[in-house]
Amino acid sequence: MEEYQLKEIDLEVMLWNESAIRFYEHIGFKSRYIGMRLSREN
Repeated sequence: MEEYQLKEIDLEVMLWNESAIRFYEHIGFKSRYIGMRLSREN
């Protein structure tokens, strides 16, 4: 972040991927939003 002078980074993690969520929280990421999608089958 320092090299590119970034103030924040957003990333997406699937809710079922609990190990990734724990990892990102461990290195300082905080939950920010919940995304939802509705799909229709053809």
